[in-house]
Amino acid sequence: MRGDCSYTFDPDSGSRSADRDSSLTEPWSCPHEAHDDSEYCVVHMSPEARDDLGIDDRAVAAAVERAAEAEGREGKQLIGGNFEDLDLSYLVLETGDQFPLDLRHATVAGTLSLATAELRQPLDLRHASIGDVAFEEAVFREFVDISDAEIDGEFDAAHATFVGDVDLIGTRFRGPVSLEEGRFHGDTCLRFTEYEAAAVFDGVEFRGDANLLDDDACLEDAVFHERASFRKAEFRYADFVGATFEAVADFDEATFTGDGEFRETRFEGDASFRGAEFRGDMNVEIDDADFSGAAFGGDADFTNGQFALANFAGATFAGETLFTEAAFEEDADFRGTTFESALDLTEARFREDADLSGVSVGVGARFAERRHGEQETESPEPLHGTAGGVVEQFRR
Repeated sequence: MRGDCSYTFDPDSGSRSADRDSSLTEPWSCPHEAHDDSEYCVVHMSPEARDDLGIDDRAVAAAVERAAEAEGREGKQLIGGNFEDLDLSYLVLETGDQFPLDLRHATVAGTLSLATAELRQPLDLRHASIGDVAFEEAVFREFVDISDAEIDGEFDAAHATFVGDVDLIGTRFRGPVSLEEGRFHGDTCLRFTEYEAAAVFDGVEFRGDANLLDDDACLEDAVFHERASFRKAEFRYADFVGATFEAVADFDEATFTGDGEFRETRFEGDASFRGAEFRGDMNVEIDDADFSGAAFGGDADFTNGQFALANFAGATFAGETLFTEAAFEEDADFRGTTFESALDLTEARFREDADLSGVSVGVGARFAERRHGEQETESPEPLHGTAGGVVEQFRR
């Protein structure tokens, strides 16, 4: 397929970020037919040129729909497209092959909408620059890649369903993010993402593929500048290793049916895991709840938390820390953990070994009616905190 649109995208000069290489390795020329009154197709005209020719957003959306349904890879490529608003809401987009609708390096100054649409082919939005994203209640049947994109406004994918894998690696969200009640059936990677406004993942489900890898929901090295909420979220394997939460992190009543990895994670504000469940599975290489080396700068609340194998070794807690009525069904590792303020383990239950050797408590520890299995004794050996607080070490 060879059209006469004059648009060419050069990855060496067209990349918007000097530290992120384009996924294109060589210049790309548009294969689509130019408009009768322009050297460019309607997708690559400037918005001003389209206005002059009376081409509205509906005509542009129709051109994108035709490209999505074209045969082969080349016909679906709209790389570097220039849009005001792109409204594909309520559409069902399907083609006879599995080549993606390719909108890499596209610019959408206004809103990109696939609200309540069903996309039965892959979608490639890598390196795109978008104002607002409206994906609420959409269904994506195949792979979706929005990596290294910049979203300047709101990203709303509430109640959306992603059947295939999803990549948003390195994407920057400048506005609020809502994935509330979203369903992710494949592996989802949000590694190196950055959230400059509030991010809401309440009730989201990350199911992941049926494999043994811990990549079902990967948020390694993600940075949340404002409140992040994962209330009642459901994860199979979740990887938050190296992530940073600069404001409140809310995981109340979240469920981790596999492993929850928070190793070396930084919680600079308050962190709440009230009623969270870390059920674990047969993966012996990763602890079911791994907070080893994590840093909690504010208060940390694990009240009524449910843990299988728990690892808090080397973690630091600057504020008040609550494990009130928490249940540890398997071993609990707190070796070398530092509690700079008060620690409350009132009615916490430890069914197996609990290692608190080397623990430091700055103010004091409360153990009222602490339970450690049936007919178990506690060692009288004390562990003294840096400011006079005392923790008793106990084992089965």
